[in-house]
Amino acid sequence: MGSFEDVGMSIAVDAKNNVFIGGFYDSTTTVGGNIEEAVGGRDGFATRIMFNGEIDWLRSCGGPYDDEIRAIVVDSKNIPYVTGVFDTWAMFEDVKLTGNRFSDVFVAALDCGPSTALKPRKAQLDICEGQDSLIQARFGYPNYEWYVNGTKDATVTGYTFATGKLAQGTFQIYSRVTGFDDCVKNTDTITVVVRKGLPVPTITKVGNELRCSVDDVMYQWYREGNKLNGQTGQTLTIAGEGYIAYRSWILLAATVGRRTSS
Repeated sequence: MGSFEDVGMSIAVDAKNNVFIGGFYDSTTTVGGNIEEAVGGRDGFATRIMFNGEIDWLRSCGGPYDDEIRAIVVDSKNIPYVTGVFDTWAMFEDVKLTGNRFSDVFVAALDCGPSTALKPRKAQLDICEGQDSLIQARFGYPNYEWYVNGTKDATVTGYTFATGKLAQGTFQIYSRVTGFDDCVKNTDTITVVVRKGLPVPTITKVGNELRCSVDDVMYQWYREGNKLNGQTGQTLTIAGEGYIAYRSWILLAATVGRRTSS
């Protein structure tokens, strides 16, 4: 569903009871977790809905004016074909089709294979060393292989990749996924920038003062899990041995969401 028109013009079912829908949308459309934005006015779309109701993939085509997918069929090898109209020119993935007049007809075969989208949907992910963010391919395919800077990580075989084990540096990460129709595709690539993490803080007691070991960061003191309002310095003055249960949480202001505790 999008902001304006979203119209399905044709439907087909393959031998495995997966459903293919072709049509057009205006400006932006969202199918499942997949989002496509039109190049111009209307753009054509095709989507595959798996037999279990999951959205497998969403693909679009179009140019600066109004373009539509009018019909979709599936051959004996479960490869979908679409036909429709385009105005002046239209992009089909990285292929540009230029017409001879204002309105022309196209026929296109779509790649088989699994969805190539990763979550989070961003080109670059900035984290601190040790931060365990998840990179996710679409769930439920038969096989996943993950690659870090071109080298296969044999320890990861599921649909998620945890970043917590990455050292400081910059990493290009993608997954090679085997789909239900035995087609194999690489997902999008996400750049993960791992910045230096905070050292693990410790608290020492000198007289009636508690001091956190990490300098030049932001502080918030807690006692037995309860936040102490206004206690945001590196040290905390206490009144008796019963206050040894204090702990500090430290947030580095220049870093994305990094918290450590002692």
